[in-house]
Amino acid sequence: MGAVESWSRVMDLLREHAPADYADLPGPATEEMLAAAEERMGVPLPPELRAWLLRNNLDLPGEDVDAMLRDGTFHEPRPVRAA
Repeated sequence: MGAVESWSRVMDLLREHAPADYADLPGPATEEMLAAAEERMGVPLPPELRAWLLRNNLDLPGEDVDAMLRDGTFHEPRPVRAA
């Protein structure tokens, strides 16, 4: 099962068991949004990520994501701040 199918199952469970949380999630990205992101980053999105975003947009601030992609920290955990 691919990422798109797996995430669709998660979304179905949220819709059924946590409808308020489901309603707070951003909707799908548009082709225009993805094209703008690809142009901004200077690289095409992998096909499976593109398919997933067309169903479930991450709705992340563009500048933060661009910076993380540029410096290679997108996959690294972020530090927890002390209270």
